[in-house]
Amino acid sequence: MKSLIRGFTIGTLALILPALASAQRMPREGGGAIYGGLGISNPTDEDFDAELGFSGGFDYFLTRNFSIGAIGGAWKSDLDFGDDAKEAYVDFTAAYNWEHGRLHPYVQGGLGAYFVDFPFGDSDTEFGGFVGGGIDFFFGRAAALDIALRYHIVPDIDIGFNDELDANFFEAHAGVKFYF
Repeated sequence: MKSLIRGFTIGTLALILPALASAQRMPREGGGAIYGGLGISNPTDEDFDAELGFSGGFDYFLTRNFSIGAIGGAWKSDLDFGDDAKEAYVDFTAAYNWEHGRLHPYVQGGLGAYFVDFPFGDSDTEFGGFVGGGIDFFFGRAAALDIALRYHIVPDIDIGFNDELDANFFEAHAGVKFYF
């Protein structure tokens, strides 16, 4: 009788545990994620220096692999000719990720508002966007190290004197992402 109960228990667990484990996998359809981190922002205009920036956002997963969300970030850079330049952004995003065990590579893109404050010109709000990708390395069931590289495309900014500054920039980001 004990062997029958033991066999029934083991068989039941063998059927139930994989279902429970798959229900726990992240990301999951209808779930979300919130993330933030620091990185290096490297403007493409030669008058700017690469500087520390930050970014963060959230995702809502329509499927296990496809999400929509929003991201925001900012950077400030010293200019070769004094003063400093500031740029901040808020974009709506879409991302697709692939699952490879603990590693989840992804591609990402977004469109939104870029708030640009360069010397010698007015502060401007421009429509822009970005393309990029990254990888999430899961170190827990619902927590991952997020590493990303994005290229932001923003219209040139008129600074007067018949001159413009290139507002495009690369962003290398490292942070933490929490899934729920």
